[in-house]
Amino acid sequence: MRISKFFMLFSLALMITAQSVYSPAASAQEKIGLDMGITYQSDYFWRGFSFYGYSAGVTKDLNADSTRGVFFPWLGYAFSDFYLYIGGEVAEALIGDEPNDLEKDWNGIDFILTGSKGILDDSIKLGIKLSYFYYPRSRKDDWGNGNANDFYEVAPSITFAKLPLSPKLLVSWYGRIEEQFDGQETMKDTYFQLSFGESIELVKGASLYLGAWGSYFYYASYETAEGDPRQGFSDIGAMAKISVSASAGVSFSASYNFAYTPDKDFYEANGYEDKYHNWTTFGVTYSI
Repeated sequence: MRISKFFMLFSLALMITAQSVYSPAASAQEKIGLDMGITYQSDYFWRGFSFYGYSAGVTKDLNADSTRGVFFPWLGYAFSDFYLYIGGEVAEALIGDEPNDLEKDWNGIDFILTGSKGILDDSIKLGIKLSYFYYPRSRKDDWGNGNANDFYEVAPSITFAKLPLSPKLLVSWYGRIEEQFDGQETMKDTYFQLSFGESIELVKGASLYLGAWGSYFYYASYETAEGDPRQGFSDIGAMAKISVSASAGVSFSASYNFAYTPDKDFYEANGYEDKYHNWTTFGVTYSI
């Protein structure tokens, strides 16, 4: 029984919750900027790949319901124009199923610092994202080569906040951290994404965000069978997300997401077509 089937019912429940428990007095209380929460994602989709699902070799039968989820427990702290996020990546299969090799190995800790600054009367917002992804199992001998498969990301962005749908352009440089291990190279990948979105208030304390995006990925670190860098349009997608603010600093969210992978370098990366992806997310946050 897949969680995605209950997205609409769960979203309706969130709206009813907002109507019944939303407290303007509680929301107006001064916060210290600390958040904590957990998010479930029914398919670990990342830049053209269902990482734990079809593309992870669980099955080549694309009619099978084999996508695999991931939990993201996290802490966050807001200060000045910045936000510090520290979160985990925990495969769903580790909790209640038989995990595959990828789900055993790729469980990490993410350290992400984001910042945003408005200019020209906030008509333009400049953003920066600095990330470090730490994977403890990559240092163990059974990983394969003893190399540290930690990654970093530097991603500046610009948002045109007063244009319709607030178009945003993000450029991400993605690479591996070099350490003392012999033969390890720093990988340099570049990801471009243009996104649009609009938030709509549904009822007091509940909003609906509609978004769409298109992305181009130069994935030099994951070569084709011919030894060339993978490159092309990795994902074109759309999403609908409902967010609800309840009382006592608690908020909930649920989203439905769809992505199409148009380029052969990505949808045939594992020897069979994997063009269409859909997944849901559910999250709860507590803010103080």
